[in-house]
Parts: sequence; C-alpha cells; structure tokens
Amino acid sequence: DNVLRSGFAKNEQRVHIAQKPVRLMQALIELTTSRDQIVLDPFCGSGSTLVAAKTTERKYIGFEIDEKSYSIALSRLAPDMFDLVSSDSVDR
Repeated sequence: DNVLRSGFAKNEQRVHIAQKPVRLMQALIELTTSRDQIVLDPFCGSGSTLVAAKTTERKYIGFEIDEKSYSIALSRLAPDMFDLVSSDSVDR
C-alpha cells in the first residue's frame, strides 16, 4: 500500500504544537529529493524537517519568526552546524 506510518521516536521530545515526527519527514524527503538537493521549510517551527534533511544528507533552509521555536530548531541543528568553518580559517 502507499501509506506511510510513522510516530515520534522514543527519544524525540514534542516541543511544538505542529511538530512532525523526524522519521516521517525523512521518508518524505527521501521520496521527493536526492542527496545534496536543498529542502526549504518556510515555517520550520522546532526544525523537524531540517533535522530530517540534515540526516538524509540534504542541504536545508528554514525560516521561523517565533523566537522560542527558532531557538529550539537552532539547538537541534547546532551540534555540528558550523563544521564548515574551522577556527583556524577565521581571520583574527
């Protein structure tokens, strides 16, 4: 059948009223994009779609106007967000 079934992972905290399970977003992203393509989420909330894009090796862009949701999304993406810029390459 053509039905995706997915719930929240045991370690996935529900922090936003419209939050989607990361596993569901991963499945949809894998069905509709290829690696290194860009996933755009203009209302990213707590960042589930961006996390899914990151874990499926897609580039991602997200927008969020709510500061609390933005902070949550940033913290979910932060562990290696700035890996591309090493401290050695920054002019002092």
